[in-house]
Amino acid sequence: MKRAIGLTFTLIGAVLMIAGILGAGGELKRLYADTLERPLDAEQADGTEVSATMLRHVAIGAGGAPLFLIGLVMFKSGRPRVHTP
Repeated sequence: MKRAIGLTFTLIGAVLMIAGILGAGGELKRLYADTLERPLDAEQADGTEVSATMLRHVAIGAGGAPLFLIGLVMFKSGRPRVHTP
């Protein structure tokens, strides 16, 4: 039972971290794509909206890190031990 719960926590944490990384990376990609598309646009020069969105994605990813670590510890502690002579 401990292994199943640990595996579940690990998978949920990994999904949250990957979602956060991909979301923040997508925002960064969009910022650079817009800058290259319209280099002299004064509205795009300010990146406050993009930074706020990126921080939201980073917070989502950071929320998954404790779940991932707790699940990993639970999964490893619930494994059957093989004793070699």
